[in-house]
Parts: sequence; C-alpha cells; structure tokens
Amino acid sequence: MDTPTNFDPVTGQPIVVNTMQPQKKSKKGLIIGIIIGVLVLAAAVAVGLFFLLGKDPKTQVSLAITNTAKEFSDKNLLFNDLSFEDYDKSKERTATFEIETEIPSVGDVSVSATSSIDDEKMQVYGDVNVAFIPSIKYVIQLDKDNLSIYTPLFDQYVFNYGYNDKNSGFIAELLKEQNVDLNDILSKFYELAMTPNSEEANEELFKSFLELGEKLEFEKTDSKEYEIDGKDVDCKGYKTVVSGDDIKDCIIGYYKSIDELSGNMVKVNGMSYSELMEMSFENAFDNLDEFEIVFYLYDDKVAGLTMQPDDEEMVEIAFKGGDYRAQNIDFLVDDEVQFSIEGEIDDDVETYELALADNTPITAKIAYNSNDGELTLTAGPKGQEISLDFIISKSKNKLDIEMKTVDFGDVYFGGKLSLSTGAKFEDIDAGTEVDLGNASEEELQGIVQELYSIVMGTMGF
Repeated sequence: MDTPTNFDPVTGQPIVVNTMQPQKKSKKGLIIGIIIGVLVLAAAVAVGLFFLLGKDPKTQVSLAITNTAKEFSDKNLLFNDLSFEDYDKSKERTATFEIETEIPSVGDVSVSATSSIDDEKMQVYGDVNVAFIPSIKYVIQLDKDNLSIYTPLFDQYVFNYGYNDKNSGFIAELLKEQNVDLNDILSKFYELAMTPNSEEANEELFKSFLELGEKLEFEKTDSKEYEIDGKDVDCKGYKTVVSGDDIKDCIIGYYKSIDELSGNMVKVNGMSYSELMEMSFENAFDNLDEFEIVFYLYDDKVAGLTMQPDDEEMVEIAFKGGDYRAQNIDFLVDDEVQFSIEGEIDDDVETYELALADNTPITAKIAYNSNDGELTLTAGPKGQEISLDFIISKSKNKLDIEMKTVDFGDVYFGGKLSLSTGAKFEDIDAGTEVDLGNASEEELQGIVQELYSIVMGTMGF
C-alpha cells in the first residue's frame, strides 16, 4: 500500500512511499517469441555448419548437425520424392503452373503459366480462361537484347522493348520521370534467369549463416539425459555463446544476399528486401543479450538443444528419434512440452502430426504414400478439419505435383505444378513490330484504341 512517511517542508504535502511489492511481470507472452528465436538460430547454425562441413568438419557439433540433416534427407519419404536436383542444376528447364477455380459472380476461371529457359532466352507463356470472355493466350520472351510480348488475340502486332537501346519514346520518358531504370532491371533479370541454381549460389545466399557458423566456438559442458528411440540415454553437451544481434544479422544478411544476387532489382516502396528486413527486425531481438545455446549429441547426431536468455524461460528442442533422429520432436519451455511433431513410417506411408499441449482441439497432419504418390494435408479445429489432397509423380526428367479439386460450396479450387529438364518454347508469329521503347504517345494511343475495339468485338459488343 502507499503510506505517507514524512511531509515536504516546502509544499507541506505528504511524501508518499510505495510499500507494495512490485508485481512480477509474466513472461508467458514471450514464449512463442523465444521459440521462434531459437528455431531461427538453430536453423542459422545448422545451415552454416552444414555448408562448412563439406570443407572441414571442425567440431563434433558440425558433424552431428550434418549427420542429422543427411539422415533426414535420406530417409524422409516426402523430402526424397520432392527433391529434383537435375532441374535445379540444368541450364535448360521448364516449369508449368496450372490453376482452376470458380469465382462467385464471375464463374469458372483457369490460368496456366509455363516458364522455359535455355542458355539464350526465357519465355513465359500460357492462357487465361474466364467464363464470359474468349480464351486469351500470351507469350512473353526475354533474350539478351529484347523483351517481347505477343498474344494471338492481337496477332497483327508483337510488342518489343529493346533494353540495350537508348530509348526515347513516351514509355521511356515516363519511366525516367519515375526514376525506374527498366533497362537495368531487365538486364539483371536476364542474367539471373540464365544462371541455374548451384552450390556457389547457395553459399552466396547463405553467406550470413556461414559467417555465424565460422565464428561460433564450442566447449564441452555437462551431459544430459534424453529419450531417444524409446530409451533414456546420456548425451554429451557442447555450448556456445550467441546473441540476439547474431540472429538479426543472419536474417538481414540472408536478404542482403538476395539483393546482391538479384542486382537489387526488386524494390518495395523504393526499399530493398534487406532494408525492409532491417526496419522490420530493428527492435525484434533487443531483449536477447548474449546467452548460451547448448547442443546435446548422441551417436554422432543431435539429440537436443537448449537456450535460456537471462531471467527468461529455458527453451528446448528434443529430437526423440524413430526411423531417423528428426522424425519425432518435442518443443519445450521450462521442461514443459508446448507442442510436438510425431512421425512414423508404416511400409510406404509416412505420417506427421502436430500435437499441441493441453489437448488443444486443433489438428495438423501430413500423410504421404510414397508408393502411389498420394499426399494429404489436414488442418483445422477437430471435427471441422479441411483436407487437401495431392498426387506427386516423378521420373528422371520430370516432377509433377497435382492438387485434387477441392469443393468449398460456392467455390472450387484445383491446380498442378510440373518441373522438367529441357526447354519448350512457343513461336512468336506476328505482323507489325511495335517498338515500345521509342513509340510516341500518339502512336501508343492509336494502338490502344485499336486493341480495345478488338477486345470489345470478341466479347460481342
């Protein structure tokens, strides 16, 4: 309570001293944030050390992390069937995305888009189908000199923009006024499109994670008992010191790498990805000073890891094993399980289920049959779950992921993604070339009016 202990000689007012004990601030609101922090940090360490191990397995921790990751990639059925390294490394590759749905007040809508690349050019082509208008086909092509746009609906024209030219037309001047260097953007995008995914590109992308992995120093600490494969085992401990700044630097560094690899091509409100992330995470980890993270190892694989910032709850991830070490995982705060991932493989079927603490009535489950490629994702409140069904099929040169049509009453939804090696292009067969970089405002207005008349004519107006 507040009690007067004396009187101010100047004002004559009582001097009040707060004799109530300050209420302890609850930390439960930080639990999710801390879990996210440790997961980000664990991912940073894992990725950094995973790349480093290929060069020099410096520590027991790096060896264990890599063994755990490799075992997961070798034995996880879904991960195996979704891996398509030949596509990632191929200079000639094709990706096709198809979607069909029904939109209230519009009707049936379907869209397809195919991206195909070889060592000279990139094309995106497909069609758009809406219930009340004719099908619209399109081809967009980017080569070392030009951006070309074509649709059979306007087959008398092909629209070109020469991005290596000194353009002076209406569009070029308009872009200049908006400080948009389209020539530079298209040049960098072409360079990026012509570069297949590679180990060097991945190392550049995860440079900040690598840097964290290189600077971490581990030392032995007390061992800890974990349950692995149904048995309680003693696991060796190795600790290192990290900080909230380390986590933030990894996240921002990752986006800086994206900016560098894309030539700072993408801007949002004039800001790069890394600038946006710096603003978003400016104060996100201010409460995380330097703290210890401890890795516990068993049989040269990760058994668990803990993190406990000063005066905060201890966050822990326990790898309980199964068919492989990372199949069953508990996420704990102060030794209490908050949620678990429970997995098993039965013949050709692998399932994962998210189990929340306190019997929370929410379901999240993945079931995959590697024999027939059936994948089912189920989530939602118990009794009101929504399931999405997919079929995955893969051959040497192609990977297909088809989503079976789902009916939500007034709306249905379905789609397909296909990846394949090799390039497949559409012919651009058109009449007059329109030079978008140098056309005047009057020329463009005339063409727009002509195209408008064609569109209205196809719709019966």
